[in-house]
Amino acid sequence: LLHRSPVPVLVARRPPDDTTFPARILLASDGTPMSDAAAELTARLAARHGAHVGIVGAVDHEAPFRPGLAEHAAQIKQTTGVAPTTLAAPGAPHHAVAAAAREFGAALS
Repeated sequence: LLHRSPVPVLVARRPPDDTTFPARILLASDGTPMSDAAAELTARLAARHGAHVGIVGAVDHEAPFRPGLAEHAAQIKQTTGVAPTTLAAPGAPHHAVAAAAREFGAALS
């Protein structure tokens, strides 16, 4: 269902036991203008809660959209004062996002 969603989706996950909610937020972006709203929301949430942000773009689909991913990273850094962690995960986007969320220990993705 999420794989075919026509709009950005925010998923809350139980963070690791030693992590406060929402200390880590993962932005899954394809770098297109459609992802801009998700990047803006991620930046605002992270700034408000002092959260660290990770950005993932699926390797299979990343190359044409790298400028957009860089813009999202810059926006997050400007809003939060901290550069986000960039994660790359191979495979289909829905698998890449799930793997990156686990690796990053994201509470929101």
